Amino acid sequence: MDLESADDTEFVVGELEDEFPSVGNSYFNVSSWDPAELPLPRTESLKITVLGPEEAGKIALLEEIRDIVDDTGIYRRLRMQPSSTLSDELVLEPRMGILAGFPGLSESRLNLLVRRILSGTSSVTMSEGEFDVDVSARYPDGAVDSREKLQNFLVPSDGRYVPLKHFFSFREEQNVSEIYAVNGEPEYDLFGRIFGDVSEKERRDFEQQVAERLRSELDVPEGYSWILENPQEEMEAAIRSLFVALAISIALIYLLLCFQFNSLWIPLVILVSVPLGFIGVVFSLRLFGSTVSLNSMLGTILLGGVVVNNAIIMIDFWLKSRDRYSDPHEALEQTAAIRFQPILITTLTTILGMLPIALGLGDGSNILQPLGIAVSGGLLLSTLFTLFVVPSLLSLTIRSGGK
Repeated sequence: MDLESADDTEFVVGELEDEFPSVGNSYFNVSSWDPAELPLPRTESLKITVLGPEEAGKIALLEEIRDIVDDTGIYRRLRMQPSSTLSDELVLEPRMGILAGFPGLSESRLNLLVRRILSGTSSVTMSEGEFDVDVSARYPDGAVDSREKLQNFLVPSDGRYVPLKHFFSFREEQNVSEIYAVNGEPEYDLFGRIFGDVSEKERRDFEQQVAERLRSELDVPEGYSWILENPQEEMEAAIRSLFVALAISIALIYLLLCFQFNSLWIPLVILVSVPLGFIGVVFSLRLFGSTVSLNSMLGTILLGGVVVNNAIIMIDFWLKSRDRYSDPHEALEQTAAIRFQPILITTLTTILGMLPIALGLGDGSNILQPLGIAVSGGLLLSTLFTLFVVPSLLSLTIRSGGK
């Protein structure tokens, strides 16, 4: 379903969920996706993990937890992983005492035979003239389609044929129909989502309300337990990695400026324009009603390397022309006035170049819109601040005796 506006999403999802509620093993799920938020999707608001010795027991406990959480009315979407649907399984247990009387047979060999009976042999590539042909052998449909036929399947051994049930005990049981694993380890989780924007504090308050209900109403069998986990761990890790990348980029800019100006304090003055640009990012995202997404954060990292240009232009010109003036403060004023036009032109050309992206003009441009907003808004506000803040800082260093 393609909506013209993201503002319609909450209404549409609410109507669908009222019309198709999740009941028992039947689930109705809506996945909303805003291209402007790519690739940070809306995360879950609740994650409860069940621990225990048996799969069926964990599924049963997870279903009880789901019913209690659903009764709170806090979360509009609840889903279990794996699904609570159970499947009928046929379990074959080898009779090791009987197998010992058949030297030519072993448990592994019989297991391989059972797999071939049910699914055929592995595919083998054979050459037929100029062509390579994949060949496999399997029984026709209906040959082994019931438990009785599998039990009575004849296994050759020393010139005689013995039914498969002679080597295995057959029993039927129910087990989970899906396997859900995280980092290779099976997990049994319940996820809940609050539709709409909620703060982290509100999310944690709702989480605690659910925890209190579970502690008072849930009867946990011996050997089983449940824990609340952070459902936004992956997103937080992605954001932390972006902050690390931002810190590294600023450090590299500082080192480069130190070599360029042969100074330690001048690069620090230049880098003041970076946090000024971050202020512009916040204001511009708020003004355009955009979100803090991966694209806007990438725009922030890009902005860090752009906003320093204005300060470099101003300080480099000041260092080269300050000897012409008897008063260092007059040199600063003249430098700011002379470099105002080049700085303004440089800023406007960059902003105008990013403006179509920031405005989301054209098909598909809304994917990169947060990046354009972050760069344009951050650069505009940073430039306005730089024209006053950088000369002010240089003036302070002059008063304190800096050179």
